[in-house]
Amino acid sequence: MLGHTIRASWQPQPISPPTIDPDLPDLSPIERSSEVLRFQLLRLEYALSSGGTLREYLKFNLRLAAVLAIPAFLVAPIITFALGQVAAWSAFLLATAVNFLLTLLALIAIAAILSGLLFVVRFLRR
Repeated sequence: MLGHTIRASWQPQPISPPTIDPDLPDLSPIERSSEVLRFQLLRLEYALSSGGTLREYLKFNLRLAAVLAIPAFLVAPIITFALGQVAAWSAFLLATAVNFLLTLLALIAIAAILSGLLFVVRFLRR
C-alpha cells in the first residue's frame, strides 16, 4: 500500500531551461542581485536534474517530513506530560508505601516495648 501511494504521488515533470529576466538592466541593484541568484539556482537545478526528479524528490521528502512531524509535534507533548504524571504518581505511591512501612515498624516497636514492660512488671510483682 505504501509503495502504491509513493508511485502514485511520484510524478516528475521536466524542467524548462532557466532564462534570465529580459528587464535585468532596468532593475535596481538589489533586484538584479536576487534575479541573478535565482537564475544561478535554477541553472544548478537544471544541470543536476533536468527531468524534474530532484525537484520531485525534494517535494516528496518535504511532504513526508510534514506528515511525520505534525503528529509528532502534537502527540509528543501529550505523551511526555502523561509519562511525567505517571512518574510523579509512582513517587507518591512509593512515599506512601514507605510511610506505611515505617508506621508498621513503629507500632511493632511500641508493642515490643509494652510487652517488655509488662513482662518486667509481672516479674517484679512475684
